[in-house]
Amino acid sequence: MNTYVLFTNRHHLVDACLHIGRVAAVVCERARFSLEVNDICALNKIPLLKADPGADIDHGALAEKGGDADLFAIAHHFSLIFDGAAISRYPRGIWNVHTGKLPDNRGRHPVSWSLLNNDFYTALSLHEIDERIDQGFLLAERIIPIRFSDDGNSITRKMNKALDGDFILEAMARYRHGGKTALERGRYNKNLMGRLDVLDPEQMDSSFVYGAFRAQRAYGGIMFNGVRYEHCHFFDDSLSSRLNGGVIITCRDGIRLALE
Repeated sequence: MNTYVLFTNRHHLVDACLHIGRVAAVVCERARFSLEVNDICALNKIPLLKADPGADIDHGALAEKGGDADLFAIAHHFSLIFDGAAISRYPRGIWNVHTGKLPDNRGRHPVSWSLLNNDFYTALSLHEIDERIDQGFLLAERIIPIRFSDDGNSITRKMNKALDGDFILEAMARYRHGGKTALERGRYNKNLMGRLDVLDPEQMDSSFVYGAFRAQRAYGGIMFNGVRYEHCHFFDDSLSSRLNGGVIITCRDGIRLALE
């Protein structure tokens, strides 16, 4: 039976692995874990270890929990960094589930970056990590289409649905049969933390602003001049009667947007 040590703050990876093997332990971040990951571990009698930033994780003890050679260590929505010593503790290294297409969408907030770039698709990627961020070897990929009506929440729901046992088993089969693919450097996107909270249209193109509203819809919109707006539309004078108040802004590329 395959055995899993998981590093995650959400329940989706735990749920997927429970259907294809034994989960020996789950490590979460003390300040970020969800109540659902707490509950799924308690319900299934899985040890849940809470880690703090900068604290040492006893990877040797975690690897021993596997108890056999069929141990897999997988991370998902886990921000603490693994160094080479940690990776080497596990017989197959550490794998990571990344919610963006690799290597084109590396770094934090890949779903938001897909919306900011007006991408027509993204991917759920499972890769064997090394000490470089979001690199290593690609093991499995699920293409996720992005529809015009999608926002950050709906894309995340698609990702969660794609993260199932078959996805992990596909990665395991490719690993065992030499089917992994080396990831090139690709594109590393900047951390968006705090960058989308307040709008600065003079420094942003209209497509970026429009994508920002799609990405921030789940968080109640974006602030502009002290007012929070939830909706954004491309504007010309013929649309004046269609808009319910709001404000008109001009972006860096000269295109006007209406905020409501």
